[in-house]
Amino acid sequence: SDVTVEKCQISNICNWTTKYDVVSEGSTAFMIYDDIDVYNINVNQCLFDKNYIAFYFAQGVAGTSKVNANNISIKNSAFTNGGFKAIYAERLDNFTVDNCSFVNTGLTTISHPAAIDINLKWEAYSGNITIKNSYFSGCGIPNSGTNVNGAAVMFKSRDFGGYASDPASFTGNFYLHGCTFKNNNAGFRIGESNNGSGTTSGNNSTYGSGTIEVRNSVFQSNTAGSYQTYNHFGIRNVSTRNINVLNCYFGGGAATTNTAFGGP
Repeated sequence: SDVTVEKCQISNICNWTTKYDVVSEGSTAFMIYDDIDVYNINVNQCLFDKNYIAFYFAQGVAGTSKVNANNISIKNSAFTNGGFKAIYAERLDNFTVDNCSFVNTGLTTISHPAAIDINLKWEAYSGNITIKNSYFSGCGIPNSGTNVNGAAVMFKSRDFGGYASDPASFTGNFYLHGCTFKNNNAGFRIGESNNGSGTTSGNNSTYGSGTIEVRNSVFQSNTAGSYQTYNHFGIRNVSTRNINVLNCYFGGGAATTNTAFGGP
């Protein structure tokens, strides 16, 4: 497809009025439908402000052929005051976010608000995913509710329950390098979190043989959303895979659960 989006400001692509009142989930700045292969998308030096979702990469239902989203790069850009998510992807291979900021994104009361939510479905994915040199603050913080499980960055491949008959798998490498997470509801969540309220770890995603690595990053005071105390953590891994955490700083208090590396 070879698409370049550069030095643009895209704002107010939404039907929601405030973080207290979600009117519609259907407002997306860039909607990549599940019947379109996309390759070589480059976004550079852009501002996305007050959008419900900035980028949505949709994947079809079970039993359909894989639709590709390959070689996607988003660099030197800012995402602010977002309603649901800045980037939501149900399919991705070879994806890079570099030197971006995500501030006050994921403000709705709908479940799983986030800055970046990579939620792989139905197919096998082997390309690397890299998020580096980026800043996350005030993300995944709804106004109210107890069933939202928000975080700045979420990553999972769906392989249980309604997805077990045609599970997704991920055998690439996921790199989270040189990032800062401050004052979010939670930092980085790996695996399928509990879909209800409470402190249990929820269902697990098995993943494949790829590496999940967090390196040279800061997780500090990710304690926002005081009504949801079990959600306060720097990193929470509820998958069946180990992850590598190297040379990172965790501050702002002791962890509140044994699945949190830092936080609380």
